[in-house]
Amino acid sequence: MALYEILHDTRYRYDSAVALSQQIAHLRPRACAGQRTLAHRLEIAPVPARRSERSDFFGNPVTAFALHAPHTELVVRALSRLRVDPPAWPEPAASPPWEA
Repeated sequence: MALYEILHDTRYRYDSAVALSQQIAHLRPRACAGQRTLAHRLEIAPVPARRSERSDFFGNPVTAFALHAPHTELVVRALSRLRVDPPAWPEPAASPPWEA
C-alpha cells in the first residue's frame, strides 16, 4: 500500500476583467480498483456563484462552477490524498501458457 498526497494548482490571469466565467474541472480522483480517495478538497478563488458536482458519461467526477462577478484572476487548487494498493497478480501456475 502507498499513500499519495497530490496538490494541483491552476491560475488564470486576464489582461482585463472577465465579467462571467463558466468552468468544468476534472480534478477529483476517480475511484477504481486498488485506488481509494481518503480526502479531497477543491478551493476556488474568487468563490463561485454556482458550483455543482456530478459524474460524466464515463463515470469520471466533474465539478462545474460559474463566476458571475468581474475578476482578473481565477485560482483553482485541488488537494487530494489517495491510498493505492499494489495490483494482485495471478499465480503463474493459474495462468495459461503464452502459446495458448
